Amino acid sequence: MELKKSYAGFIIWLIIFAISMFVCAFLPINDGALITRILLNTCMLELTLLTYIIYKTGYVYWYTGVNYEDAVNAGEIRRKEYGLAHFKLFWSFNLLFIGYSILSHLVNPYFWIDMIVLGIGVVVTAIRTMKFQL
Repeated sequence: MELKKSYAGFIIWLIIFAISMFVCAFLPINDGALITRILLNTCMLELTLLTYIIYKTGYVYWYTGVNYEDAVNAGEIRRKEYGLAHFKLFWSFNLLFIGYSILSHLVNPYFWIDMIVLGIGVVVTAIRTMKFQL
């Protein structure tokens, strides 16, 4: 498969991300902590979906630090391996965060702690992807 430079898929993902976050924000749920946890998990699921889209399409130049020319020169196999490595890492954190959110909702009414956990978790996950080489 020849790689074509396009950001259309990224823009579509961004629109879907915004719509899904908006829809979740207005779910008919009166529990502020629960709606916040739903929003946080939706955000993480959408980020994981982005890594999956990048893996499947090979558009690894959507990541910071990878330009289109390097992606083309790397070849399809290396792009797929690179994309899969990112996806696996984000998927793993996504599953951990879902489990944490369920436990947190049962035990801890302070949803702001969940926001901190997600923020730190995404940053740590992103930093862990820096070891991957195209």
